[in-house]
Amino acid sequence: MKKGDDHIYLVSSDSAGYLAITKEQLRYRYILQDKDSNICKLSLSHGDDIAYQLEKADSAWIMTEPLQNTVAVDSSQVSSLGTTLIQLQIDDFGAQDVREADYAKYNLDKNCYVFQITQENGDVTTLRFEDYDPLVSSYINCLNEETGEIWRFDSSYVTFLQGKTTTYLLKTVCKVGIDEISAMSIQYNGSYNDRTLSIDTTFGVDYENKKYTCNGTDISTYGDAALTAFQDMFSQVSSLTYTEIQLDSDLPENGTPSLTTLKDGTTRIVELVKRDDTTYWARVDGVYTRTVVRQNALSGSGKMLEKYSELMTVISSSAS
Repeated sequence: MKKGDDHIYLVSSDSAGYLAITKEQLRYRYILQDKDSNICKLSLSHGDDIAYQLEKADSAWIMTEPLQNTVAVDSSQVSSLGTTLIQLQIDDFGAQDVREADYAKYNLDKNCYVFQITQENGDVTTLRFEDYDPLVSSYINCLNEETGEIWRFDSSYVTFLQGKTTTYLLKTVCKVGIDEISAMSIQYNGSYNDRTLSIDTTFGVDYENKKYTCNGTDISTYGDAALTAFQDMFSQVSSLTYTEIQLDSDLPENGTPSLTTLKDGTTRIVELVKRDDTTYWARVDGVYTRTVVRQNALSGSGKMLEKYSELMTVISSSAS
Protein backbone atom coordinates (compact mmCIF):
# COMPACT_ATOMS: atom_id res chain seq x y z
CA MET A 1 0.00 0.00 0.00
CA LYS A 2 1.04 3.61 -0.34
CA LYS A 3 -0.02 6.77 1.47
CA GLY A 4 -3.40 8.14 0.38
CA ASP A 5 -4.17 4.98 -1.55
CA ASP A 6 -6.12 2.03 -0.13
CA HIS A 7 -5.18 -0.29 -3.00
CA ILE A 8 -2.92 -3.27 -2.34
CA TYR A 9 -0.19 -3.89 -4.88
CA LEU A 10 1.72 -7.07 -5.51
CA VAL A 11 5.47 -6.71 -5.83
CA SER A 12 7.82 -9.24 -7.43
CA SER A 13 9.91 -11.12 -4.88
CA ASP A 14 12.99 -10.05 -6.84
CA SER A 15 12.22 -6.41 -6.08
CA ALA A 16 10.81 -6.89 -2.61
CA GLY A 17 14.26 -7.68 -1.26
CA TYR A 18 15.24 -4.05 -1.67
CA LEU A 19 12.43 -3.07 0.74
CA ALA A 20 13.86 -5.35 3.43
CA ILE A 21 17.38 -3.92 3.36
CA THR A 22 19.34 -4.07 6.61
CA LYS A 23 21.46 -1.47 8.38
CA GLU A 24 24.61 -3.41 7.47
CA GLN A 25 23.71 -3.33 3.78
CA LEU A 26 23.43 0.46 3.91
CA ARG A 27 26.80 0.96 5.57
CA TYR A 28 29.84 2.43 3.80
CA ARG A 29 31.81 -0.60 2.66
CA TYR A 30 35.18 0.79 1.53
CA ILE A 31 38.07 0.41 3.97
CA LEU A 32 39.30 3.99 3.38
CA GLN A 33 37.04 6.85 4.44
CA ASP A 34 38.65 9.33 2.04
CA LYS A 35 39.42 7.57 -1.23
CA ASP A 36 40.60 10.81 -2.82
CA SER A 37 43.55 11.26 -0.47
CA ASN A 38 46.72 9.63 -1.80
CA ILE A 39 48.39 6.83 0.13
CA CYS A 40 51.87 7.86 1.30
CA LYS A 41 52.94 5.00 3.59
CA LEU A 42 52.28 1.26 3.78
CA SER A 43 53.48 -1.40 6.19
CA LEU A 44 52.86 -5.12 6.64
CA SER A 45 53.94 -7.39 9.46
CA HIS A 46 53.11 -11.00 10.31
CA GLY A 47 53.54 -11.86 13.94
CA ASP A 48 56.90 -10.44 15.04
CA ASP A 49 58.28 -10.22 11.50
CA ILE A 50 57.97 -7.06 9.44
CA ALA A 51 57.61 -7.78 5.73
CA TYR A 52 58.01 -4.19 4.60
CA GLN A 53 57.48 -0.55 5.33
CA LEU A 54 57.19 1.60 2.22
CA GLU A 55 57.10 5.38 2.13
CA LYS A 56 56.55 7.80 -0.71
CA ALA A 57 59.44 10.19 -1.28
CA ASP A 58 58.55 12.83 -3.88
CA SER A 59 57.10 10.78 -6.75
CA ALA A 60 58.89 7.52 -5.95
CA TRP A 61 58.51 4.88 -3.26
CA ILE A 62 61.32 3.74 -0.98
CA MET A 63 61.60 0.92 1.56
CA THR A 64 62.47 2.00 5.09
CA GLU A 65 62.04 -1.37 6.87
CA PRO A 66 63.49 -3.98 7.09
CA LEU A 67 65.90 -2.52 4.48
CA GLN A 68 66.77 1.17 4.63
CA ASN A 69 66.41 2.20 0.97
CA THR A 70 69.25 -0.05 -0.16
CA VAL A 71 67.30 -1.67 -3.02
CA ALA A 72 65.06 0.27 -5.41
CA VAL A 73 61.30 -0.19 -5.07
CA ASP A 74 59.13 -1.07 -8.05
CA SER A 75 56.85 1.97 -7.79
CA SER A 76 54.44 0.64 -10.43
CA GLN A 77 53.79 -2.43 -8.28
CA VAL A 78 53.13 -0.28 -5.22
CA SER A 79 50.77 1.93 -7.22
CA SER A 80 48.88 -1.20 -8.26
CA LEU A 81 48.60 -2.21 -4.59
CA GLY A 82 47.30 1.29 -3.79
CA THR A 83 44.55 0.90 -6.38
CA THR A 84 43.59 -2.44 -4.83
CA LEU A 85 43.32 -0.87 -1.38
CA ILE A 86 41.24 2.07 -2.58
CA GLN A 87 38.77 -0.29 -4.25
CA LEU A 88 38.72 -2.92 -1.47
CA GLN A 89 35.29 -3.38 0.12
CA ILE A 90 34.21 -5.05 3.35
CA ASP A 91 32.24 -8.26 2.80
CA ASP A 92 30.51 -8.31 6.17
CA PHE A 93 30.38 -6.43 9.46
CA GLY A 94 30.78 -7.93 12.91
CA ALA A 95 31.09 -6.68 16.47
CA GLN A 96 31.87 -3.10 17.44
CA ASP A 97 33.88 -1.59 20.30
CA VAL A 98 36.20 -4.61 20.36
CA ARG A 99 38.93 -4.31 23.00
CA GLU A 100 42.27 -6.10 23.27
CA ALA A 101 40.77 -8.45 25.86
CA ASP A 102 38.38 -9.65 23.15
CA TYR A 103 41.03 -10.38 20.51
CA ALA A 104 41.21 -14.13 21.21
CA LYS A 105 37.49 -14.47 20.45
CA TYR A 106 38.22 -13.47 16.85
CA ASN A 107 41.62 -15.22 16.50
CA LEU A 108 43.30 -11.81 16.60
CA ASP A 109 45.45 -12.34 19.68
CA LYS A 110 48.62 -13.86 18.14
CA ASN A 111 50.56 -14.31 14.92
CA CYS A 112 48.32 -11.79 13.16
CA TYR A 113 48.86 -9.86 9.98
CA VAL A 114 48.93 -6.12 10.69
CA PHE A 115 48.54 -3.91 7.65
CA GLN A 116 48.74 -0.14 8.08
CA ILE A 117 47.83 2.52 5.55
CA THR A 118 48.74 6.21 5.95
CA GLN A 119 47.24 8.85 3.67
CA GLU A 120 48.36 12.37 2.83
CA ASN A 121 45.39 13.84 4.70
CA GLY A 122 46.74 12.32 7.92
CA ASP A 123 44.31 9.38 8.10
CA VAL A 124 45.83 6.17 9.45
CA THR A 125 44.04 2.85 8.97
CA THR A 126 45.44 -0.11 10.91
CA LEU A 127 43.94 -3.49 10.01
CA ARG A 128 44.64 -6.56 12.14
CA PHE A 129 43.85 -9.79 10.26
CA GLU A 130 43.68 -13.23 11.82
CA ASP A 131 46.33 -15.75 10.77
CA TYR A 132 45.02 -17.98 8.00
CA ASP A 133 45.92 -20.49 5.32
CA PRO A 134 45.25 -18.88 1.92
CA LEU A 135 44.72 -22.34 0.40
CA VAL A 136 42.03 -23.28 2.93
CA SER A 137 40.37 -20.23 4.48
CA SER A 138 37.52 -18.52 2.66
CA TYR A 139 36.51 -15.67 4.97
CA ILE A 140 38.73 -14.13 7.64
CA ASN A 141 38.27 -11.72 10.53
CA CYS A 142 39.81 -8.27 10.56
CA LEU A 143 39.86 -5.61 13.24
CA ASN A 144 40.02 -1.93 12.39
CA GLU A 145 42.15 -0.81 15.34
CA GLU A 146 41.13 2.84 14.99
CA THR A 147 37.38 2.15 15.20
CA GLY A 148 37.29 -1.14 17.12
CA GLU A 149 35.09 -2.76 14.47
CA ILE A 150 35.29 -6.34 13.23
CA TRP A 151 35.14 -6.70 9.46
CA ARG A 152 35.01 -9.87 7.37
CA PHE A 153 36.83 -10.34 4.07
CA ASP A 154 36.92 -12.97 1.38
CA SER A 155 40.54 -14.15 1.66
CA SER A 156 40.94 -14.11 -2.13
CA TYR A 157 40.62 -10.30 -2.06
CA VAL A 158 43.36 -9.74 0.53
CA THR A 159 46.20 -11.70 -1.13
CA PHE A 160 48.44 -8.65 -0.50
CA LEU A 161 48.78 -10.02 3.05
CA GLN A 162 51.08 -12.70 1.60
CA GLY A 163 53.58 -10.04 0.49
CA LYS A 164 57.25 -10.50 1.39
CA THR A 165 60.19 -8.11 1.74
CA THR A 166 61.07 -8.66 -1.92
CA THR A 167 57.54 -8.40 -3.32
CA TYR A 168 57.76 -4.69 -4.17
CA LEU A 169 61.50 -4.46 -4.84
CA LEU A 170 63.20 -4.37 -8.20
CA LYS A 171 65.28 -7.49 -8.80
CA THR A 172 68.34 -5.53 -9.90
CA VAL A 173 71.23 -4.54 -7.64
CA CYS A 174 71.55 -0.99 -9.03
CA LYS A 175 69.46 -0.03 -12.04
CA VAL A 176 70.98 2.84 -14.06
CA GLY A 177 70.00 3.74 -17.62
CA ILE A 178 72.62 4.25 -20.31
CA ASP A 179 71.15 7.71 -20.91
CA GLU A 180 71.92 8.65 -17.29
CA ILE A 181 75.67 8.09 -17.22
CA SER A 182 78.75 9.78 -18.60
CA ALA A 183 81.28 7.05 -17.89
CA MET A 184 81.53 3.54 -16.55
CA SER A 185 84.46 1.49 -15.33
CA ILE A 186 84.54 -2.22 -14.64
CA GLN A 187 87.04 -4.05 -12.49
CA TYR A 188 86.87 -7.80 -12.08
CA ASN A 189 89.36 -10.41 -10.98
CA GLY A 190 87.99 -13.91 -10.92
CA SER A 191 87.11 -17.02 -12.83
CA TYR A 192 85.29 -17.21 -16.13
CA ASN A 193 85.02 -20.29 -18.35
CA ASP A 194 87.61 -22.18 -16.29
CA ARG A 195 90.20 -19.44 -16.58
CA THR A 196 91.17 -16.38 -14.59
CA LEU A 197 89.83 -13.14 -16.03
CA SER A 198 91.27 -9.76 -15.04
CA ILE A 199 89.35 -6.64 -16.10
CA ASP A 200 90.16 -2.98 -15.52
CA THR A 201 88.41 -1.09 -18.31
CA THR A 202 86.86 2.37 -18.50
CA PHE A 203 84.11 3.33 -20.94
CA GLY A 204 83.02 6.84 -21.88
CA VAL A 205 79.32 7.34 -22.62
CA ASP A 206 77.68 10.12 -24.64
CA TYR A 207 74.26 8.61 -25.19
CA GLU A 208 72.73 11.69 -26.84
CA ASN A 209 75.29 11.60 -29.65
CA LYS A 210 75.64 7.80 -29.56
CA LYS A 211 79.40 8.07 -28.91
CA TYR A 212 81.09 5.52 -26.70
CA THR A 213 84.76 4.99 -25.89
CA CYS A 214 86.77 2.09 -24.50
CA ASN A 215 89.90 3.15 -22.62
CA GLY A 216 89.79 6.43 -24.56
CA THR A 217 89.31 4.93 -28.05
CA ASP A 218 86.08 5.59 -29.97
CA ILE A 219 84.23 2.26 -30.14
CA SER A 220 82.60 3.25 -33.45
CA THR A 221 86.01 2.93 -35.12
CA TYR A 222 85.67 -0.81 -34.60
CA GLY A 223 82.42 -0.93 -36.58
CA ASP A 224 78.71 -1.37 -35.87
CA ALA A 225 79.29 -4.81 -34.36
CA ALA A 226 81.37 -3.21 -31.59
CA LEU A 227 78.66 -0.62 -30.85
CA THR A 228 76.04 -3.37 -30.61
CA ALA A 229 78.33 -5.47 -28.41
CA PHE A 230 78.89 -2.51 -26.06
CA GLN A 231 75.17 -1.84 -25.74
CA ASP A 232 74.52 -5.52 -25.05
CA MET A 233 77.21 -5.52 -22.38
CA PHE A 234 75.86 -2.39 -20.70
CA SER A 235 72.39 -3.92 -20.63
CA GLN A 236 73.79 -6.82 -18.58
CA VAL A 237 75.76 -4.51 -16.28
CA SER A 238 72.74 -2.34 -15.46
CA SER A 239 70.42 -5.32 -14.99
CA LEU A 240 72.68 -7.35 -12.69
CA THR A 241 70.27 -9.32 -10.53
CA TYR A 242 70.36 -10.69 -7.00
CA THR A 243 68.85 -14.03 -6.03
CA GLU A 244 67.94 -13.46 -2.39
CA ILE A 245 68.03 -11.08 0.53
CA GLN A 246 69.72 -12.11 3.78
CA LEU A 247 68.62 -9.93 6.69
CA ASP A 248 70.29 -11.77 9.58
CA SER A 249 73.70 -12.80 8.23
CA ASP A 250 76.93 -11.18 9.41
CA LEU A 251 78.48 -8.88 6.83
CA PRO A 252 82.19 -8.49 6.02
CA GLU A 253 83.85 -5.20 6.91
CA ASN A 254 85.80 -4.70 3.70
CA GLY A 255 85.55 -5.51 0.04
CA THR A 256 87.18 -4.82 -3.29
CA PRO A 257 85.29 -2.81 -5.95
CA SER A 258 84.12 -5.05 -8.76
CA LEU A 259 81.97 -2.73 -10.83
CA THR A 260 81.79 1.07 -10.89
CA THR A 261 79.27 3.28 -12.65
CA LEU A 262 79.70 7.05 -12.91
CA LYS A 263 76.65 9.26 -13.42
CA ASP A 264 76.96 12.90 -14.49
CA GLY A 265 79.68 13.73 -12.01
CA THR A 266 78.09 11.68 -9.23
CA THR A 267 79.80 8.34 -8.66
CA ARG A 268 77.71 5.22 -8.10
CA ILE A 269 79.87 2.34 -6.94
CA VAL A 270 78.64 -1.23 -6.99
CA GLU A 271 80.92 -3.67 -5.19
CA LEU A 272 80.57 -7.44 -5.24
CA VAL A 273 82.21 -8.75 -2.08
CA LYS A 274 83.00 -12.46 -2.04
CA ARG A 275 80.68 -14.37 0.28
CA ASP A 276 81.66 -17.92 -0.69
CA ASP A 277 82.79 -19.80 -3.79
CA THR A 278 79.57 -19.10 -5.71
CA THR A 279 78.04 -15.92 -4.24
CA TYR A 280 78.80 -12.28 -3.46
CA TRP A 281 77.38 -9.64 -1.15
CA ALA A 282 76.32 -6.56 -3.12
CA ARG A 283 77.40 -3.20 -1.71
CA VAL A 284 76.17 0.02 -3.36
CA ASP A 285 77.85 3.34 -2.61
CA GLY A 286 79.54 1.82 0.45
CA VAL A 287 76.33 0.36 1.91
CA TYR A 288 75.62 -3.36 2.03
CA THR A 289 72.25 -3.93 0.41
CA ARG A 290 71.76 -7.35 2.05
CA THR A 291 71.31 -8.76 -1.45
CA VAL A 292 73.17 -11.87 -2.58
CA VAL A 293 74.46 -12.13 -6.17
CA ARG A 294 75.36 -15.52 -7.59
CA GLN A 295 78.42 -16.06 -9.76
CA ASN A 296 76.24 -17.20 -12.65
CA ALA A 297 74.59 -13.75 -12.68
CA LEU A 298 78.02 -12.53 -13.81
CA SER A 299 79.39 -15.44 -15.80
CA GLY A 300 76.29 -17.31 -16.96
CA SER A 301 75.23 -17.55 -20.59
CA GLY A 302 74.43 -14.11 -22.00
CA LYS A 303 75.52 -12.36 -18.78
CA MET A 304 77.96 -9.50 -18.20
CA LEU A 305 81.29 -11.36 -18.46
CA GLU A 306 80.25 -13.13 -21.64
CA LYS A 307 79.09 -9.86 -23.21
CA TYR A 308 82.30 -8.13 -22.09
CA SER A 309 84.38 -10.90 -23.67
CA GLU A 310 82.37 -10.64 -26.89
CA LEU A 311 83.01 -6.88 -27.02
CA MET A 312 86.75 -7.36 -26.46
CA THR A 313 86.81 -10.04 -29.17
CA VAL A 314 85.14 -7.68 -31.67
CA ILE A 315 87.54 -4.86 -30.77
CA SER A 316 90.56 -7.14 -31.01
CA SER A 317 89.47 -8.57 -34.36
CA SER A 318 88.76 -5.12 -35.82
CA ALA A 319 92.05 -3.69 -34.57
CA SER A 320 94.19 -6.48 -36.05
